[in-house]
Amino acid sequence: MELKIDHIELSQHASDLFVSRVISEIKPSLEAIAKQLIQKEWLSLGEAAEYIGVSRSTLATHFVNKGLAVSKIQQVKRISKKDIDEFLNENRI
Repeated sequence: MELKIDHIELSQHASDLFVSRVISEIKPSLEAIAKQLIQKEWLSLGEAAEYIGVSRSTLATHFVNKGLAVSKIQQVKRISKKDIDEFLNENRI
């Protein structure tokens, strides 16, 4: 593949090196974005607060205390993203 950028032409070898370098530079960022896009069904309390856009304290006082369900197994607490979305929809004004 011959690469032309503006009026600069690169040989096949230079083009391959350029593309390879660009891919190696952006790959970590793309992997991080992909990881974020993989939807977790269950969130920790901190992740749930971040998902909603509030502090953990606000999560407890204005969400959990008002009925948002928290699942607890031993000392591990999780909140379902589905439950968060439903809770927010049910409490629209």
